[in-house]
Amino acid sequence: MNPFAAWISAKPVFIIWRGSDKSPIDPLHSEPASDFARSDAQNPATWLSWDIATAYAQSLGAGYGVGIVIHAGSGLLCVDIDGCITDGVVSELGARLVREARAACPDVYVETSMSGKGIHIIGPYRGEPPPHSTKNKELHVELYTSARYIALTGRPCPQI
Repeated sequence: MNPFAAWISAKPVFIIWRGSDKSPIDPLHSEPASDFARSDAQNPATWLSWDIATAYAQSLGAGYGVGIVIHAGSGLLCVDIDGCITDGVVSELGARLVREARAACPDVYVETSMSGKGIHIIGPYRGEPPPHSTKNKELHVELYTSARYIALTGRPCPQI
């Protein structure tokens, strides 16, 4: 396991989501999964470690997954690049951003987004956080440092 994966998997920053709308659910709710109340992803009481979150999502079955909570003080950021994969090929911009992220932090986590057309780059940052929710609408790139959760897919990014 790489150092970033070891560090992050022990932190309680993961949630469970369900369905195509990626609704976060409350893992403390006692009703059957189909009756789970929608959860506030920014509520620390609903955050789980990686091992517990993945086991719980698997026990709920198809249609449930694990997300990571990016919150103030987490030391995490996510670069969300929409529409940068076409027919399994990553755009030059997407490839450049992934290469730059890996150069800055070799252990950064990179995956294909839920749509199959985008990329998530998730990793730590040092020092002052970059501005949260920075968006470049023209390039379809967003940067999050707090108040977001990302539905993880576990699908690797195409070769760059």
